[in-house]
Amino acid sequence: MATFTPYIGVGDLKFGMAQRDVAALIGSPKMVRKTPGEDSEMRGPDKPRVSIAAGRLVEISFLPAAGALILDGDDLFAGDGRQRLRRIQADYGPLFTHVGSVSSSNASASILQCCRSI
Repeated sequence: MATFTPYIGVGDLKFGMAQRDVAALIGSPKMVRKTPGEDSEMRGPDKPRVSIAAGRLVEISFLPAAGALILDGDDLFAGDGRQRLRRIQADYGPLFTHVGSVSSSNASASILQCCRSI
């Protein structure tokens, strides 16, 4: 189980932490996809995928295989995806869609896999 805190991070992973500190917490990546200005590190479906820019953590992504992902006391991977989206929108404001994901700029979150049931 991991708890997402908007604008802070997920559990012990904090936005802005050094790449070496990320590796110390969740291990070395199995695969790295390099793009100009950002590296995406994958460790398997049961661990978060992270993006690193300028040596710092800028994005954290989870799949259901990683276990419960908690936002405001609710597991984002449990139950009806539509209800979760409505609650996130009620709590954090408008949601935006982009390339298969749903984002809330007010919650600093993009929701993709957790809402796959919609």
